[in-house]
Amino acid sequence: MSLFSSKLRDANGNINNVDEMPIPTIDRPKFTWKRNVFNGLTFLLNDTAETLVDITNFTLVNGKWTATFVITIKDWFGVDTNDVINYQYGFFGSGFAAWWLLQHKRGYKPVQTVVSLGVTLSGNL
Repeated sequence: MSLFSSKLRDANGNINNVDEMPIPTIDRPKFTWKRNVFNGLTFLLNDTAETLVDITNFTLVNGKWTATFVITIKDWFGVDTNDVINYQYGFFGSGFAAWWLLQHKRGYKPVQTVVSLGVTLSGNL
């Protein structure tokens, strides 16, 4: 039985009484593989900063639930001092230094990427 089904069963099928379920940090999406550098995911999302899951279109009929889970993944792609030190002599070196100056000395905000998708799932209490 899924954790959601278990929590829903404990709430007697009332979705409004299901406690928030945190997503373990270890389970958040990461796109740090070498192939992701070349296809752009490392720059777009990399090690994601936040994952939110909202539930819409919830129904419960005869002990069977159906719900749409809307998953929103966020990443703030900024540059810290370690990035500049580690990459200052590489392909992106001068770019990282300039980016660091803009972000840390001139108040520019890091790039924010937001990806949202929905999936409909069902289960039993």
